[in-house]
Amino acid sequence: MKLLLLNLIFLSGSAAAVELNADGILNSLIDEFVSCVNDSAGPIHQAAMRLFWLLVPINLVISGIRCVFNGDFSDFFFSLVTSVLFTGIFYYLLSHDYAIGKSIIDSFVTMVDDDYMGPSELIDLVFNIDRQINNLMTSNVLGLVSKLQIVICMIVFSVVMFFVILRFVSIYLTAQILCVIGVFVLGFGGLKATRYLAVNYLKLLISKGLELITVLIITKTGCRILNDVIDATKLYEEGLSVLKHSECMVMIFISLFIFVLSKSLPPVMSSLMSGTSGGFETGLGLSLKKYRFLISRNSGK
Repeated sequence: MKLLLLNLIFLSGSAAAVELNADGILNSLIDEFVSCVNDSAGPIHQAAMRLFWLLVPINLVISGIRCVFNGDFSDFFFSLVTSVLFTGIFYYLLSHDYAIGKSIIDSFVTMVDDDYMGPSELIDLVFNIDRQINNLMTSNVLGLVSKLQIVICMIVFSVVMFFVILRFVSIYLTAQILCVIGVFVLGFGGLKATRYLAVNYLKLLISKGLELITVLIITKTGCRILNDVIDATKLYEEGLSVLKHSECMVMIFISLFIFVLSKSLPPVMSSLMSGTSGGFETGLGLSLKKYRFLISRNSGK
């Protein structure tokens, strides 16, 4: 995913859409990638619909044959009810194409993105800090720190922060691809034996949403920290302080701190969904079985 993002910059066919400058580069890359993914939404949706309506009658025939061999008419009735119910649920999801998946992802993003501080703002702050440090180098406001130390510090700081930003972009674009390509998996909801695949798709969407909201909170925290760094560099420009070796190490530590959090916390939040089992299908199926048992017992009396 990260290599694909870097390769997008050098695509000759996208030269008009992606500009090689610091301003707006992240939003430009994301918009270009999402636009390419959305071009495949129509054919995938049609293929999912064909698969769904191919599996629905197969599911009804299999359920009917099983109930005939069991010789239980009530069992056939409940199998028919559950089949119609789940067919309606998954048809509703399929009929809305990828809109439901995108609404799930967007709801997670907008949940904490209320003060417009995100990855795009974070990369702008990284570039601003780099510009200010370069201004300090030209102004010779260095204290006991050599220019080589500053250059190494800024390279390490910028690269680590870029990995944090690419972490968010990777999760976000993965979620966007899931919304479009994952619609095909919803077609397996027409057959009971493969319905778990469609349920896993919905669980994975929520899981990616939890990862997104976690990384977004981390990037917002990083924006606040880097704003403090920018305020500190202004003091150096005004001659109220000089840049020291320990402060260069602090910048590297800040970048590593944010990077480690962005690497370790999202999988933990994602595991909240992967740790669940059964899903709504199992729960609803157990409820219907319990209801069928009560009716059978009462009829026996």
